[in-house]
Amino acid sequence: MTEKDSVVCHRGPCDVMDIECLHNKTMTISWQFLQLPSLEFIRAPVTIVNIRTTGYSIYPNLSLRITHGNEDGYFQTSVMGDKAALMLIKPLKGPAEKRLTMTLENWDIMADYVISRHVTHVYVMVQGVLYTGV
Repeated sequence: MTEKDSVVCHRGPCDVMDIECLHNKTMTISWQFLQLPSLEFIRAPVTIVNIRTTGYSIYPNLSLRITHGNEDGYFQTSVMGDKAALMLIKPLKGPAEKRLTMTLENWDIMADYVISRHVTHVYVMVQGVLYTGV
């Protein structure tokens, strides 16, 4: 699998009478496949996934959380306006494989309810060759 194999699935329209579907705010589920070199050290966080929302740029109120797979604390998220990112914050030596699940939510301006939700599964494959230039 490579980065070009990444996939995004969009939710189809709900039937007017399908209450469960109407209440489900998940709009997309995506799978991102990344290949990284083995890193001995990093000087600053390295952005490995960028996410940008559309249609919410006037009053974006985004929350990006890693909901699974960051038990070792290699990654963190960042949100700025209508953009969000997944960053590598600790050296990751390979060969290794990390699987993360992130949830991006757009909240109303008062942060009372979720307008939309996007789930991203990230598969990071770390090569066994050591790279020391980051």
